Amino acid sequence: MKSLFTFLLIIIIFSVTAQEGVIVKYFDYAWKPTSKEYASYYTHFVKEDTLYKCISYYSKSNKIYAKSTYADTLFSKGKARGEMVLYYENGFLKDSSFFNNLGIMQFSYYYYQNGNISVRKINPSDSNKIDITNYNENGSLWMHQYFDTTAKKMIKVGYDESGKINTKFIFQKEAEFPGGRKGWKEYLQKNLRSDLPTINGAPKGIYTVTLDFLVDKDGTVSNITNDINLGFGISEEAIRVLTDGPKWTPAIQNGHTVKYRARQQISFVVD
Repeated sequence: MKSLFTFLLIIIIFSVTAQEGVIVKYFDYAWKPTSKEYASYYTHFVKEDTLYKCISYYSKSNKIYAKSTYADTLFSKGKARGEMVLYYENGFLKDSSFFNNLGIMQFSYYYYQNGNISVRKINPSDSNKIDITNYNENGSLWMHQYFDTTAKKMIKVGYDESGKINTKFIFQKEAEFPGGRKGWKEYLQKNLRSDLPTINGAPKGIYTVTLDFLVDKDGTVSNITNDINLGFGISEEAIRVLTDGPKWTPAIQNGHTVKYRARQQISFVVD
């Protein structure tokens, strides 16, 4: 009976010690440290020699988000070691990567929620070669990037829905107002109340407002902010004319429309 009690005591002590050895940290959606209240994820870190075994969870559901090994508890860039596996919240595999002892990614596979591969990325650390293949959700080839050892540069090839090379494939394009700069200038000439600062008693000078805003995938403009309020109704008028304007031409990255953080300046001249 005494030996059984001793055995149980050892188990209890071990469990408490193991729990005390777990470091818990909370992170926001961008994986920046935050409080538990505002966390999108949280991670359990367990020290093993000089590294930390990590298991990350979705804060709301407590379901596993990732399993990995890191050299620190802040997920510093390039510090991962060995295999890293990420999961969607429904438990499906999201991506699987492998890092060498220097923390350099050797290969990575990303997956759609239907199980089809999204991206295959190979990046050997012993050369300047890199090979990235992107796939559409239906499994068809979307884009291929690779390092040409002869030309000593990256080559990008885009494909259409049938898998044939698309010579008009757009790899990257910023969001813009319909008609570009000319269209923006004509729109301001017709719709901006440029005399508003004068009416509101602004002193002589040039007043420039810088607007930051989000252009969605469909061209919708939202989340407009300005760098500084210049008074005399200037900032309000700049935000109004942008808000009342048409949808923008959305940004394109690797053949797909994407959300884009844009910046636009509007100047008022008071003579």
